[in-house]
Amino acid sequence: MLRPTRTCVGCRARRPNDELVRTAIVDGDFTVDTRGNGRGAWLCRTESCARAAGNTKAFSRALRTKLADGVCADTLLGWLGKPAH
Repeated sequence: MLRPTRTCVGCRARRPNDELVRTAIVDGDFTVDTRGNGRGAWLCRTESCARAAGNTKAFSRALRTKLADGVCADTLLGWLGKPAH
């Protein structure tokens, strides 16, 4: 059986969605691991992909928001248990 795949906004690799983490904007706040409705951005669970997405404005493009990409990357890094800077 085929598993649904998504593209990581950090490294652009296609992976099954259960290997990625979904981020979204909910009530104006950036959230991690939200399986809800609406526009989301998927990332590998690695520090390098979170940093790459923050540096290339991938969050802004994928989520169609004006939130600072660095804030999104820092939030995701915190969720992953990695230092933000």
